[in-house]
Amino acid sequence: AIELKLKGKSQALAEEFDDSYQQGKLDQAMAISRKMQFIQRIQEQVSELQLELEEANY
Repeated sequence: AIELKLKGKSQALAEEFDDSYQQGKLDQAMAISRKMQFIQRIQEQVSELQLELEEANY
């Protein structure tokens, strides 16, 4: 009976660890996605500024 209890507990812990590991991976992916969007916005702003500079130089 004790052996079954231990098996159940270690199984539950393993599942909990797996869930938090998966969640961590998801959080990481979300953070990377947000960084990419941020970089994209900066690149767009830089492009706009370059256009304004070119127009100002004419």
